[in-house]
Amino acid sequence: MRSNYSLVFVIGGLSRGGIESHLVDVVTDLVKRSVDVSVIVLFDRGPLLELLIDTGVQVVYPNKPISGSIHFRQLLSLDYVAHFFRCWKLLRRPGTIVHAFMPTNLIAGWALSKVANVETVIASRVSRNFYKADRPLIHRCERFINRRIYAVFGNSRKVVNDLAQEGVPDSKIRLIYTGIDKEIFGQRSKSEMRSMLGIERDQLVLCKVANLIPYKGHHDLLKALCTIKDELPKDWLLLLVGRDDGIGTALRDLSEQLGIEKNILFMGSRDDVNSILCAGDIGILTSHTEGFATAILEYMATGIPVIA
Repeated sequence: MRSNYSLVFVIGGLSRGGIESHLVDVVTDLVKRSVDVSVIVLFDRGPLLELLIDTGVQVVYPNKPISGSIHFRQLLSLDYVAHFFRCWKLLRRPGTIVHAFMPTNLIAGWALSKVANVETVIASRVSRNFYKADRPLIHRCERFINRRIYAVFGNSRKVVNDLAQEGVPDSKIRLIYTGIDKEIFGQRSKSEMRSMLGIERDQLVLCKVANLIPYKGHHDLLKALCTIKDELPKDWLLLLVGRDDGIGTALRDLSEQLGIEKNILFMGSRDDVNSILCAGDIGILTSHTEGFATAILEYMATGIPVIA
């Protein structure tokens, strides 16, 4: 039996990442539960778009996606005016609830919701608010909106505390921890995966699952490993799994400067993280601003120890 409300998720793009993968998992489950769910993709597309479409949900996405920095003049183009009109039509359905992820997407989603007369808007905050120093205008807008919408979800106690300190009423704050499907992890043997990846059976293998973004702390990790390289087995290996968001070349250069380039394997964006982790000995998180990192849960579900 279909629900008597329509849930519309708002997200910026569908590249591989913790939030985006989580959204696909949630939408897939909601479809099985016969919830009327749709997704608005505001700016970019990404490899997860097809997965969402395959679930059978309605997905409204731009014909000409914007990747990287977004400029106001791009949003005034005919393509984007048409895209926002399609979003507005979707939100006009009776009983619509809007759920937006991340500050910029919340601002755009809230503005569209106001124009479409949507009464119930929900936001999810999945990181600490350290970004407010670099993006004060976005942070002020987010604070303004969070005090006026129906509810704001945080995925850790620290994030919830941040929201409370920003003036969001306690009655609007909810704590919902990040979750994963643990059954898909740890299904391959270490020897099998190492053979597939060309890794020696007795190598020490470290894993870091994070897109190559400055705040994920890759530079810190490489420098830290350099300080202890003489204490590690000679053929130790670090698997870096994640798409390059602009710092890949700098990380490769740094690894060469530190003399550890032969110990670093850049694997790029992968859709088989659950299998790759089976080859690892230790999972690492060095991010500066996580709320509740999906990677830690993935390491734990695989059964490898975590350094975070």
